[in-house]
Amino acid sequence: MTAELSTTNMAAALLRDLGRAPRDWALFLDIDGTLIDIAPTPEAVEIPHMLPPALARLNAALGGALALITGRRCDWAAHHFGPFAISGLHGAERLDATGHYATLGPPRSAVERARALIAAKLPQDVLLEDKGGTLAVHYRQAPAQARTVAALMADTARLLGPEWVVQHGKMVLELRPADTDKGQAVDFWLTTPAFAGRSVLAIGDDTTDEAMFAAARKHGGHAIRIAADGYATHADAILPSPAALRQLLQEIA
Repeated sequence: MTAELSTTNMAAALLRDLGRAPRDWALFLDIDGTLIDIAPTPEAVEIPHMLPPALARLNAALGGALALITGRRCDWAAHHFGPFAISGLHGAERLDATGHYATLGPPRSAVERARALIAAKLPQDVLLEDKGGTLAVHYRQAPAQARTVAALMADTARLLGPEWVVQHGKMVLELRPADTDKGQAVDFWLTTPAFAGRSVLAIGDDTTDEAMFAAARKHGGHAIRIAADGYATHADAILPSPAALRQLLQEIA
C-alpha cells in the first residue's frame, strides 16, 4: 500500500468516525480549495448545490460544533453557506451562529493605507482583492509576476510595520494582521460551549491552514490536508481533492 493511499484511507476513516459519533467531535473546515474548487478569480467559484444543506445536516448532528475557518469574509461565508460559526479573514474576524460579529483586525484607515501602497505598484493582470480587513493579491492569471508580487507585498509589510504579515497561498499573497491566524481561531472556538471538550478535526488545503492543523494537533486532534502537493504539512492524513471531501461529507451527513 502506498503512503498516499494509506493517508487517504486514514482521512476517510477519521470522517466516518466523526459520522458515527458526531457529538464527540468538533469540525473545522476551510472553504476555497477544501470544500469548493479554486477558480481563476474569487468571484468565479461554484458552490455545489448539495454542499450547504449537507453541511447544515452535519452541523445539526454535531450540535453546532462545525466552524468555517476561511480567508473569505464572514458575511460572504454566511451568505453562501448559512448560519455557522465562522472565522473569516484568516481569523481576523468572527461570526457566531446567532449573528454576533467581532473584528480583531486593524482599523479601516490602516487597510486603506496598505491598499494605496499596493495599488500604486500593482503589475498588469494581477488582481487586488480588498476584503475589508485584509488585502489579497492574486496572480493566477499572471504567474510570471510571482516574484514581483512577492517583493511588492514584502515591501508593503515592511513599510506598514510589525502589525502586518504576508500570508502565502496558492497563487495569492495576502496582507493580514500579524496577531491573528487560523490556529488562534480554532483555539477560540474550542473555548465556547458547543465546541469545548470534543475531539478536534481540521480540514484545509493551503499554507494558511497549517496554523489550523497545528492547533488541532496541539489539542490532541487530527488534521486532513486536501491535495498536499508534496508540501511539508502538520496534517496527518490527505485527501486528493475537494470533490473527494464533498463525497465523504455527503456520506456522513
